[in-house]
Amino acid sequence: TTARHLGRLSLNPTRHLDPGGTIMMFIAGFGWGKPVPVDSRQLSRGHTDMALVAAAGPLSNLIFAFLLAIPFKAGILVPAGVSLNRVTHVMTGGFSDGIADILALIIFFNLLLGVFNLIPLAPLDGSRIVAGLVPPEHTANYAKLQRSGPGLLVATIMLDYALGIGVLWGIIGPVVRTLTTLSTGY
Repeated sequence: TTARHLGRLSLNPTRHLDPGGTIMMFIAGFGWGKPVPVDSRQLSRGHTDMALVAAAGPLSNLIFAFLLAIPFKAGILVPAGVSLNRVTHVMTGGFSDGIADILALIIFFNLLLGVFNLIPLAPLDGSRIVAGLVPPEHTANYAKLQRSGPGLLVATIMLDYALGIGVLWGIIGPVVRTLTTLSTGY
């Protein structure tokens, strides 16, 4: 009931915008929305249930990508790179090629978001998943460690963006590529 009480059960995107995340989208090309409101006191098994709730987001991204990839896996569609010639071809009758390009982008971004959100740094879902696996006697120490998560994450993203280092892609890229191959066959 938490999301309903906060007015977040809505398809209106403005209810889900985070001011800081929206500004970062324009500054760094990467942003975020408001986190999904969950009251852990309403969960029967505390951290374990919170880990399951946290896993739902990345899992839904991965499931959605794999479902959209069925036409590729079945050989009905073939992914191709997007170029000016491809766009012209789509505009002059290559409808299935256009659909393939759009689906390939949606699949890629869902796989990217799903894997990225599994990184075990707060505020990403991966930190809550790991928190559900941490033995009770270590939860306080893990919570202290996670307080620096947002700063580390933003600093890494900004350094990657400013210097083109590619730390994040170096970590999640191989996983995304493997999942792309598994889901599409390409």
